[in-house]
Amino acid sequence: MTLADYLKASVSRSWEPGVFDCCFFPGEWAVSWGRGDPMATWRGRYRSDRGGLRFIKRAGGLVELWERGLSSIGVERVGKPQAGDVGVVLAVNDAMRPEPVGAIWTGSKWAFAAKRGLAFGPATSLAAWGPR
Repeated sequence: MTLADYLKASVSRSWEPGVFDCCFFPGEWAVSWGRGDPMATWRGRYRSDRGGLRFIKRAGGLVELWERGLSSIGVERVGKPQAGDVGVVLAVNDAMRPEPVGAIWTGSKWAFAAKRGLAFGPATSLAAWGPR
């Protein structure tokens, strides 16, 4: 599956904590790299936004959580993301406050799942990983 195909298929999906959210959207894309599931230990761990936030907090934050998940499948951090890489970015939420979210770099913008649907835009990268 190409990144364009994945993004097209994701446009019609609805926010569902623990299934299709800011972690599982890029996590499922990372599965397509053929190295395993970086989300394996997260699956079934939360079913609400509040539960997801608690899970992330207990893990030491989103960057730490992603670092563990991606390193478990042999994917390392990259300095400058390339199209198709995943990352944790600061994006503006519905309350107009920046918050860390998992995202996919399209080559020109970050794509991330939001409660209102799939969003695309500039964001500050906190960390990125890619299948080099």
